[in-house]
Amino acid sequence: MAIIDGRRIVAEGTQERLKAEMGHDVVSVELDGADVVATEAALRGLPTLERVVAAPNSLALYLEDGAGSIAEIVRRLEGARARVGAISVARPSLDDVFLRATGRRLEEEDRQPDPEEVTQ
Repeated sequence: MAIIDGRRIVAEGTQERLKAEMGHDVVSVELDGADVVATEAALRGLPTLERVVAAPNSLALYLEDGAGSIAEIVRRLEGARARVGAISVARPSLDDVFLRATGRRLEEEDRQPDPEEVTQ
């Protein structure tokens, strides 16, 4: 399997290997009108946080122990007065592998036209 971004291979391997290479849980925080930048800043510095990927209405947090970090995440979100729709913890999926490799979710990729297909 290969993940291609902008006609460049950004990740390749078996599905299992790509997921295992992430090595972290993914904590998804759906924001209910909260400021993504301010919310992301409040969550920076979490113990075992590897990376934060922001999307228009959500954040994906990559942590070694996602379930064990939930209490601290909630405390920080409350401190930042962030309005949250939902929080979930999951082992990495192929969508998470794609998000990490490209900075976009698969469904965002589906909505974006290929630049060569756009006519002027």
